[in-house]
Amino acid sequence: MATIFETLLFLAPLIILPAGLLLLIRPVGRLVFFIIGLIFFVGIEFGMELGGPDSPALILPFVGLCVSLAAVLAEGLTRMFRMASKLANKRRRRRS
Repeated sequence: MATIFETLLFLAPLIILPAGLLLLIRPVGRLVFFIIGLIFFVGIEFGMELGGPDSPALILPFVGLCVSLAAVLAEGLTRMFRMASKLANKRRRRRS
């Protein structure tokens, strides 16, 4: 069973950092990265021989999954920041 430290070592470079980079692009770009990641996750078996149990190619589908998860996280954070700024603007307008 993975410890918290091992989980963070997995999440930081493969999901959180790409999500931070995906925050900087437009929503259509995040959608494209999400779709590419899902295609890579599901379809790599059909285009490439993954090999035996110790093959490094077995990690490739999970990289696609991480790209998709990073795109979802970035889109969720963008929407959350947008809603928070709208609420803050409404509160400022009420006070003035």
